[in-house]
Amino acid sequence: MNHDVSHIHLGKPKKNWRTIFIWYSIYIYSFLKSKLSFKSKNHYKSIKKEDISINNPHPIVAWLDSIDRKSAIKKYFRKLMQGAIVITDRYPSRYMDGPRIQANSGFYNYLRIKEEKNYESIPNPDLVFRAQAPLEVTLNRNSARDKPEPDAFVKERYKIAQNINFKFSDIINIDTTEPYEQSILKVKNIIWKKSNS
Repeated sequence: MNHDVSHIHLGKPKKNWRTIFIWYSIYIYSFLKSKLSFKSKNHYKSIKKEDISINNPHPIVAWLDSIDRKSAIKKYFRKLMQGAIVITDRYPSRYMDGPRIQANSGFYNYLRIKEEKNYESIPNPDLVFRAQAPLEVTLNRNSARDKPEPDAFVKERYKIAQNINFKFSDIINIDTTEPYEQSILKVKNIIWKKSNS
């Protein structure tokens, strides 16, 4: 049996027509701000290493992300209903890539409510592969990247990732310390069995 297969990266969802102009405005503002900033390099050097952590984005950015993720999933959900296999990278959850706006009043609280509704409308995935490796291995892999993240950032992301769960989904842990080809083959076999069951 053959299946159409689609892949989307929900950690960095594609901008859609509802958000693209706001995103361009943010990019232009950020560029101009960086050029006009008079903060010295010593200011950034003075930031303590332990202060480098996962920073929640601006509420407007978080709200735009929720719109883009909802739009991307809605588009591919139609393909799913037609029998296609849709593979996503970093599916939104309560712990990561999900609601992030923290506000109790005013305009930002309005955005928080809209963001919550966007994520609540996203269906649970049928099958989740949770890639796992010891923290030491994860840190070593990060340090080998062309642009490694700060260790504090990686450690916090690692800690949060341990809590990721989807109540109505089949979750399968994949040991990524095994050879890459072996891990991929295991994932392919599971998807094939699920799609033909």
